[in-house]
Order: sequence, then C-alpha cells, then structure tokens
Amino acid sequence: MMHHSKQSPELRHPIDPVAFFLAMAAGPLLVALLGFPLLLIPVFALVIGGPLYLAIGIPVMLVTLSRNRASARLFGWSALLTFTALLCASALIVALAPAHTFAHDMGGAVILSLFGFVFAPLWGSTSGWLYTCWRREIYSHPVTL
Repeated sequence: MMHHSKQSPELRHPIDPVAFFLAMAAGPLLVALLGFPLLLIPVFALVIGGPLYLAIGIPVMLVTLSRNRASARLFGWSALLTFTALLCASALIVALAPAHTFAHDMGGAVILSLFGFVFAPLWGSTSGWLYTCWRREIYSHPVTL
C-alpha cells in the first residue's frame, strides 16, 4: 500500500523589483543622511560597507523575501545574521593565515568591521521599512506554487 503524503502547497511571496532595488540602495543612504549631522561615522560606513551590503545583501534578501513576508524586522535580522556569518568567516581566515601574508594582516580590518554590528541591522531595517512602504499592493500577497 502506497501512502501519498499530501503536502501543503508552497507559498511564495512575490517581490516588487523596483521597490526592492530602490529600498536596498536607499536604506544605507538614508541612515547616512540622517546620521551625518551627528557624526561622520555613518558616511564612512556607507563608503566602506555599502558596496558589500549591496553585493551580499541583494542575493540574500531576494531568497529570504521569496519565502517570508516582508518586514523591517526580517530585513534587519537577515542583515545582522549575514554580517555575523561573514565576520566569523573573515576572522577564521585571518586566524588561520600564515604570518606576514595579506590575509594575516587583515586583522585590523576585521576589528574595524565590528561597526557592521550596528550598521548591518540598521541599514537592513531601514531598507525593509522602505520596501514595505514602496511595495505595490499586487506584490503584498503570497501566491501558491
């Protein structure tokens, strides 16, 4: 006797591409703009970490958003977890690298990147908030595959 398990249909959350890419770029810019009058750190963080945020964050968030309902919290936690994984991998490479090599000398960069523990979730949450504000209604409901 064969048992056919009845699987529930998989839900996918469509992604508004225009809102997504605008929000991913605008989140860090907005944080830098709002933080600029207080400190220059948000501006330097944007220059140093912005390209990596986009290069790693866009693919991570595309996958995450396709499976989860969009929210500022989702973006923020995803950014923090991704940053933590990258920082741990970088620290491991530095620790295992032979002395007097480029990778070994990157220890200072790993320490400097600790600012990412503040900016990754801040940029992610801001991008998530912007995305949920800019997303068109047709993209706000999951679809069954």
